[in-house]
Amino acid sequence: MPVSACGWDRPRGRLAQASRGGSAHPPLRAARHNAGNHHPANEPEPAHEIRHGPCRRRQVPHHRSSVTEAEAAVRAADVLIDVREADEFAAGHLPGAIHASRGMLEFKLSGNPALAARDLQVLLYCKTSGRAALAAAAMQDMGYLNVKSIAGGFDAWVAAGKPVHKPELPSFG
Repeated sequence: MPVSACGWDRPRGRLAQASRGGSAHPPLRAARHNAGNHHPANEPEPAHEIRHGPCRRRQVPHHRSSVTEAEAAVRAADVLIDVREADEFAAGHLPGAIHASRGMLEFKLSGNPALAARDLQVLLYCKTSGRAALAAAAMQDMGYLNVKSIAGGFDAWVAAGKPVHKPELPSFG
């Protein structure tokens, strides 16, 4: 299927017709699309795609390990990174994982000499795998060569009965 100038997968002509106020889309959809929104209302954003600027996208090229492959991937990884928020990490995480929330990942990577090597085997995870996919794309943009994420994330790991590290709270009694 041809790709329009703004990166939308749709037959040629529909976008141009919509932008002229034609009947390809209802007027609200055409207005939203032309205003810079990436997807008209009621059309879900395609899975595993990252947006860079208005109306540009690329496929996320990282590998996603299923939960059955994840145990081997954890053992093979040089670093296991939990990109969830701090409270999620504190409630429980994969054994051996370090915490670097998605919003701070680039800062933590660039500020830690132990994580500077671009050929590290990196395994990422979050709650369900959305943030991990974004983190993998960001790491690849930074030059990291071997980035994987766990499909289904922490929720799939727990549902499969895999081990979880839960820090003990201090006792003041």
